[in-house]
Amino acid sequence: MKKNTPKTDIEELKTETLLPKPSVDGELNDTTIRLIGIPFFGLVIPNISGLIRLELYSFPEIVLGQLYFIFIAFCIWQGNRFLLFKLRRMYSWLNNPFQKIISLFMANLLYTVPLTIGLCWLWYTYLATDAINWNIITNVTLICVICVIFITHVYEMVFLAKNWEANKQTNEQLQITLNKYLIINTPPVTEDLALLEERPAAKTRILVKKGSDYTYLTAQQTAYFYTLDKIVFAINTQGERFMVDYTLTELESMLPRNEFYRVNRQYLINIIAIQKFRPSYKGKLLLKIVHCADEITISQETSNGFKQWIET
Repeated sequence: MKKNTPKTDIEELKTETLLPKPSVDGELNDTTIRLIGIPFFGLVIPNISGLIRLELYSFPEIVLGQLYFIFIAFCIWQGNRFLLFKLRRMYSWLNNPFQKIISLFMANLLYTVPLTIGLCWLWYTYLATDAINWNIITNVTLICVICVIFITHVYEMVFLAKNWEANKQTNEQLQITLNKYLIINTPPVTEDLALLEERPAAKTRILVKKGSDYTYLTAQQTAYFYTLDKIVFAINTQGERFMVDYTLTELESMLPRNEFYRVNRQYLINIIAIQKFRPSYKGKLLLKIVHCADEITISQETSNGFKQWIET
């Protein structure tokens, strides 16, 4: 039997943010506007264009004619709506703006024009009492194309508004999820402050001994530290040697890191003590410092960090 293991924070974050979002197309409810718009255009356009002249028809013929023109408006609206939804899945304003504009315009034109002309011709041929008038058919077709372009523009504005709102909600949800994740996984500020308080400030003076006398050296007065027979010595910029009661590791953590660097297990040097260095075999470096007769070997592992420290 498969055991249910608890989700990690990362898995929970993915689950919350990567759930598929419902399509905006599916959420668009334009039933009301279609119930109003289709009869409106079906009644208004034939009357203002002269396609139907009321004085030439009886009341039943007028009703039948108006129903026919509402049917034409229905075919034009529904067909262009179908094409709009199809093209939305093929092109986006973000990635293919020009292809989208051209495809929408051509779809509106190639569908609306022949449909309008054909159905108007049927009206004049089989239903109308007056002779066919191609000027009126041309005007009606032009009006229909303009109306289709306008309605398509309205649809696109609605889609863009819905997409903007959906993206806004998604971003807000993502921000909430990220904040939740950061709250869970970010250590409290008090812990960071405690770590800062525990870390000692860099020392500017080191207590040293020469013979039976104690004195001190500032960081600027110290050229380097080295260890010999488990005893740590400090060499000042004048070349004088002093004993130190700290190990090199302790001194490394106490002194300013931008001034002192642990080049190997034996030497901790001040940057002011460097005279020159040169490459050696297998990526090593040979370092020459003041008041030191021997060249100091820097390993291949340490050489890159040493070069970066020089430039900081």
